[in-house]
Amino acid sequence: MHRRTVLSGSGVAVACALAGCLGNGFTGSDDDHDASTALAPDAVVEEDPRVDDPPHEIERPEEPDSLEDGDEWDDEYLGTSIETDPSLSFETLPVPRWAIVDTGFGDADFDEGDAYRVTAVTSEDEYHRYVDEDAIDETEYADDRTPADVHDALEAVDFNESFLVIVESGFGSGSVGHRWSRLEDDGEELTLHGSYTDPWMQTHDITDRTSVLRVEHPPDAVSFVRVRLTVSGERRVRFNSTEGVVTLEE
Repeated sequence: MHRRTVLSGSGVAVACALAGCLGNGFTGSDDDHDASTALAPDAVVEEDPRVDDPPHEIERPEEPDSLEDGDEWDDEYLGTSIETDPSLSFETLPVPRWAIVDTGFGDADFDEGDAYRVTAVTSEDEYHRYVDEDAIDETEYADDRTPADVHDALEAVDFNESFLVIVESGFGSGSVGHRWSRLEDDGEELTLHGSYTDPWMQTHDITDRTSVLRVEHPPDAVSFVRVRLTVSGERRVRFNSTEGVVTLEE
């Protein structure tokens, strides 16, 4: 794997501000940026509002008449009308949630409410901090994935060209997952737009949901990653990589 630091990703701080990223971060030159707009390395940017209404149209499918008709239900209806352009190139990697460690999300308590976190992984050291490769090998996958598939996907990440974004949220049925639609380059930050899936038939367990995305470097340096996650027909949650774990009471 080829690794280099490109932007913040650890703790609750912005580990790479605009001024610091220009030399060894996202591509761009000093002439492309105003250093006065750089965030301090320990700055926390709180999302306001934390929760808003989804800005896109959401139409809940009609309930199937029977189990045999369950295939007619659209699990992804919460996000099917989210715009997909303009977007940086990104790919969701087949990394299991239990292979992601040390982000702080494991300390969240589902009794205290829903929790959210996004982490950018931008170097070899951060990769080994947050990804437990032994857990990948010890996993028995219910789908067609194999440990070799997961390792191959991670080995293909070249930090000279891309970085990883880890999104963790919870809590609820393990049948529910993330669906990502668009990654916007907003100048000083990247904004990832997505939604939960909502299967008609769901398990009754309580767990978290995790995504690992490979993201191409944007043309210019940025300071952090924002997420806009539609979790229901009336609710979109906003959080970013400077905030650490965000907990919302129901």
